[in-house]
Amino acid sequence: MSLKQEIETWVAALARYDNNEFDDALGEFDKIGDTSKILFNMGVIHATLGEHEKAVECYQRAIRLDQYLAVAYFQQGVSNFLLGDFEEALANFNDTLLYLRGNSVIDYAQLGLLFKLYSCEVLFNRGLCYIYLQQKEAGMQDLAYAVKEKVVEDHNVIDEAIREEAEGYTVFSIPVGVVYRPNEAKVRNLKTKDYLGKARLVAASDRSNAFTGFAGSEMKNSKAEAKDDRPTENLSFAATNLVKPGLQSRRQQSEPPNNRNNAFPPTPPPENDRPSRGASRYDDDDDGSDYDYGSFDEGEFEMVSSVRRGPGSVSRPSRAASRRPDIRKIRVKVHSDDVRYIMIGTSIEFSDFVDRIRDKFGLRRRFKIKMKDEDVPDDMITMGDQDDLDVAIQSAKSQAKRQRLDVGKMEIWVIEV
Repeated sequence: MSLKQEIETWVAALARYDNNEFDDALGEFDKIGDTSKILFNMGVIHATLGEHEKAVECYQRAIRLDQYLAVAYFQQGVSNFLLGDFEEALANFNDTLLYLRGNSVIDYAQLGLLFKLYSCEVLFNRGLCYIYLQQKEAGMQDLAYAVKEKVVEDHNVIDEAIREEAEGYTVFSIPVGVVYRPNEAKVRNLKTKDYLGKARLVAASDRSNAFTGFAGSEMKNSKAEAKDDRPTENLSFAATNLVKPGLQSRRQQSEPPNNRNNAFPPTPPPENDRPSRGASRYDDDDDGSDYDYGSFDEGEFEMVSSVRRGPGSVSRPSRAASRRPDIRKIRVKVHSDDVRYIMIGTSIEFSDFVDRIRDKFGLRRRFKIKMKDEDVPDDMITMGDQDDLDVAIQSAKSQAKRQRLDVGKMEIWVIEV
């Protein structure tokens, strides 16, 4: 598949995703699922659907392609935490701290992901894992260090968690709805862009040089030590000093840096997603403008939790924890010729709900919507108007709140007449 076709497929998948057509989005992404960014996106979608086992698998595949993708270790930890596998999540968050490479924050915006990964959030999450594993002293120590590296207002929840000894709190996570998106300039120029651009020489080799590059032999023979010239305010004490070397994932072994002269692994090239393609020796004139991330409202998205918490547990849709999650989305499992999901808002009109189902399955004939009777589970009742839909939505919201979920669940059957 050509680069142009890959970007077109990526854009098509995002259109499906932004329209809450998650199964179709996964199908499109799967066609190009050989880069860490796309596999990460697929993991986010599976997590949105509550399919955290599949999400973990996608994050692991992404990490195998890009060992330094800290945000993938981070989200793998979130999914394992929500699965109740706190030991594995602990190792994931420890790996995340390692691959922060001593930084207090990594901003992924220039790579197409509108997200900043903060050291304090990673440390907070690791601390919660310790606490859920009944290692309270180690957990509270992580929280105490985390509070010293707060950056944004949402991080004040760490202080609250410390005061309440983390009782019932859950982890920080990337907001659902935030995924890798292609560079806007490449999307805009899909039909006219010459991706080779104007060729100009950026590297040369000759007999006197040992390898291709700028003054190859001189560079190779020079033994100057690499210097860490980052501003001290950008360094994280936690990411530099608090990585636990004894914590290892059961499923995926992290590889500490080989160069012991440096406390953190080297930063990989931003676009080093696919080493098999080889490096281009030409430079194009791309304007490098950023992608427009305004296609979604961050507040519209919430993290899906499939783990039931104890009383007083905290559900956290984006960065700040909340004790009263507002259920604004319902994930509807629809049985027709096959089984598919649609995501709806809690204020949807019945006519729009019917249209969503019709469009999802391509139905042309009239159909009835059936659902199970809560009082008599073996019986099926018909959903025929707005009142019926409102009752079903209210029931889904109530059940989600009881289970400490951020997204309600509904199941219906479509019968053509």
